[in-house]
Amino acid sequence: MSPLSSKTIQFMRFPLAAAIVFQHSYKVITSAKSPEVADTLTWQSLDFMRGFFSWVISSPALIAYGLIAGYLFFQHWEEVESLPLKWNWKRYADKIYRRLFSLFLPYIVWNLLTAWYMHSPITWHIFWDYSVWGQDRTNIFSLPLCPTCAPIDNPFWFVRDLFIISLCAPIIYPVVRYGKRWSVLLAVIMFVFQVPHFLPSQTLVASFMIGAYLSVNQLDLAQVARKVWHPALWIVVALSWVMLYTDGIADQLVPPIIKVILTLFYFYSATVIAEKKTWATPAWLAEASIVIYAGHAGLGVLNKCTVWATTIIPDSASGGLIAVRYFLAPTMCIAIFLIVYRLIYPSFIAKVLSGKCPPIKLPKSVKKKINR
Repeated sequence: MSPLSSKTIQFMRFPLAAAIVFQHSYKVITSAKSPEVADTLTWQSLDFMRGFFSWVISSPALIAYGLIAGYLFFQHWEEVESLPLKWNWKRYADKIYRRLFSLFLPYIVWNLLTAWYMHSPITWHIFWDYSVWGQDRTNIFSLPLCPTCAPIDNPFWFVRDLFIISLCAPIIYPVVRYGKRWSVLLAVIMFVFQVPHFLPSQTLVASFMIGAYLSVNQLDLAQVARKVWHPALWIVVALSWVMLYTDGIADQLVPPIIKVILTLFYFYSATVIAEKKTWATPAWLAEASIVIYAGHAGLGVLNKCTVWATTIIPDSASGGLIAVRYFLAPTMCIAIFLIVYRLIYPSFIAKVLSGKCPPIKLPKSVKKKINR
């Protein structure tokens, strides 16, 4: 991995977490909608604004997380790297062991914190009951969208799925190794059509595969983002026109494709900024991203900030102030977590909550068995 790609990934962690918070801030201004203003230009403008920031600008965040995870999984895979990378069970075991501390441990801790915060017996089902949420969601073929794995364990379902996908690396490797560019096309098709519906998360599987493809074939993330972004921009323009003049199936197909291309824009913009900025992204800021993601919904901080923002700017305020309220609530939420994490950084608690807890060193006897 080139220094620029490393700086790009480090720089992106915090903006991606902030984007997730803005995704969940869509309802911050909903209470301002009344029958009297529902059809007015003011409400239409507010509705467009929140849709643009919560559904368009922020939508590629999850794809970007998955792509980064797949890319990093196969980094430092061989001492003497070949092209493409050869499968290595020793490195696979080491990667999974490390993800026990970076993914599985925070998953358990944050779910327990969420259960403690909610004080409800049903929350203790979080580790085995996945049938409560998402039953009515379907893909383009009207098949249930993962009804057996729709997560009730709010908000860390994606970490659970990401850990499962990492375990499936022996299956993903031959697909991206021998499928070459066809594996990327397969991943895009999986994401656009949301199939097959029995996977943990089609979005994470598809994005993890693309990241793995880049890493296994030793393609630099920053260079790829710069190379494909400009032609992808014209695809966005063309697809936008398709949505304007067609109905039905195009409305389902085009938005996911645009999300994929917007993800490229994320990486392209990040590479430009990372290359030009003269300061390094603080380690604590990058590590705080997972705390922001986990706590803003799980601990109800975003909901509380929404209440505060509504108290400061009530529903009776002007449209301009309601727009300010939309940005105020998530900004307050993010600021709270940054302040708290900065105060506890770099304590052991901070490392556990952020998934940066160093792995426990294995006994030499265990290491010898793994090396065999």
